[in-house]
Order: sequence, then C-alpha cells, then structure tokens
Amino acid sequence: MNLLRLLAPVKRASAALDAVSVLVTGRRQAAVTKVKTLVPVVVFVQASKADKTHCTVVCQNADSSTQLVKSMR
Repeated sequence: MNLLRLLAPVKRASAALDAVSVLVTGRRQAAVTKVKTLVPVVVFVQASKADKTHCTVVCQNADSSTQLVKSMR
C-alpha cells in the first residue's frame, strides 16, 4: 500500500482533533481560567484495507486529567 495513502487518515484525524480541541476548550473556558489544550499522544492505524483505513487518535490534556479517543475512517 502506498505510504501517502496510508497517512491520509492521520492528517484527517489531526484536523478533526484540532476541531475537537477547540470545542472542548471552548466549553471549559467558562469554568476555568486557564484553557487546557489537548495534545495527541498516540496515533495508530488499526486496520488497513484497499478501500478503508481505520485510524484512532488518542489525546489528553497536558495535565493528563482528561483523555479523548477520536476514531476516523
């Protein structure tokens, strides 16, 4: 399989992660004075087929208090 084709879902997951990070920090901004940003800690491809690649991004706050799993297909 072509490496660029394999990494395409990772790029999409990264873009989705940015959107999720903004959404989560936007909600918490009213409750806390310091906005916490999510950082990706693990990005891995679970399954790769000719038509689909399933990619999961695991991210957490910098203080490790919250963990979020985002799956992309």
